[in-house]
Amino acid sequence: MKMIDTIKLAIPINDSQDLSKVAFETPLNAVRIGSTSYFRTFRNPIPAERRLGIYRPRLTFIRRPTGIDKSINMLLVEMSLPKLIFGNNFEEIAENDFETIISLLTRNLKEMGAPITPEQIRKASVVKVDLCKNIILPEYVSVPSITNQIRKADISMIYDPDYTKFRNGGHIFHVHCNTSDIVFYDKVADLRQGKISEKRGFEQDYYVQTKLLKVLQQNKRDILRVEVRLNSKKKIRAELKAIGIDCEDLTFENIFRAELAKGILFSHWNKIFKTIPKILLDSDSPEQLFYRIIKDNKITPQKALAKLGFILLEGQCEDSRQLRNVIENRFSRSTWAGLRKAREPPNKTQLKTLLYIGRVISEAKTLRSSEIGLD
Repeated sequence: MKMIDTIKLAIPINDSQDLSKVAFETPLNAVRIGSTSYFRTFRNPIPAERRLGIYRPRLTFIRRPTGIDKSINMLLVEMSLPKLIFGNNFEEIAENDFETIISLLTRNLKEMGAPITPEQIRKASVVKVDLCKNIILPEYVSVPSITNQIRKADISMIYDPDYTKFRNGGHIFHVHCNTSDIVFYDKVADLRQGKISEKRGFEQDYYVQTKLLKVLQQNKRDILRVEVRLNSKKKIRAELKAIGIDCEDLTFENIFRAELAKGILFSHWNKIFKTIPKILLDSDSPEQLFYRIIKDNKITPQKALAKLGFILLEGQCEDSRQLRNVIENRFSRSTWAGLRKAREPPNKTQLKTLLYIGRVISEAKTLRSSEIGLD
């Protein structure tokens, strides 16, 4: 499934449901019964859960007055669905995981002191959703090499962004709009930053998956995360309409569809890809040459830099015989013979890699632990 990751559900609470046992920052029993003032309180992961690596949804309780001695009680439940099931969001969920999610979420909420029924969860309104795809890049293709190309797209023509950011050495490219975010980032590098401090990472709740970092780094494969965050019901409806899906009733069970997530993700990728200047993708700039050289998994750092330097130097020389004479006189004939092997520039593959990313997004394959090396 082109994956739903984080989702926020709005669940109406009836008078018979007691949430006083939930460890909210401000206990519900501290609020005067019959109060007509607006009230909001939170329940985020507590230190004990973090230490034990126990994943819990984030809860927000809202009491909104509607008249004299009348109010509406609402529980907002925000969670990463893959973290709820797998304890990480490198793996992806599928449509047939829905009933498992309902069961796990019901149990989690009950353990947290919120007696919410499975039917309430199914019918809950979706007020925010993050649609994501994790892509294992071809060997020795780096995320910065991809984000560097993506940021050359004419973003202002596609969106009306509040800002765009290219940060952490190219590990993150973030387009922020009014009610949505489009992000491309390095999942492994982001986890590494999150292990140091959650403030440094792009996601939340790194504590449940930092134990995976050693294995992921040993695999030496970059994982590109493509993410579209829709931060309002209005934006969700607009995105669905744009891909030809009419869904006025934004309930959890209606939103949990593979075609929905896949359609929105691919639509955004296609818009960006179309405006990337293709002529620059496989240019012979030093940067692009270096990215192509290091795709050789047998090359050492020293040989990679030597090959880059020689290709660039020879390209600037009007007479290669003069360059040969200088090298043979300064070093030896065997040095020139060895450098000759480096004369052929590596194959151009940047466009090929971007086309590969598009194919992965458009396919219906779900990424599981065995493909990431987590088994």
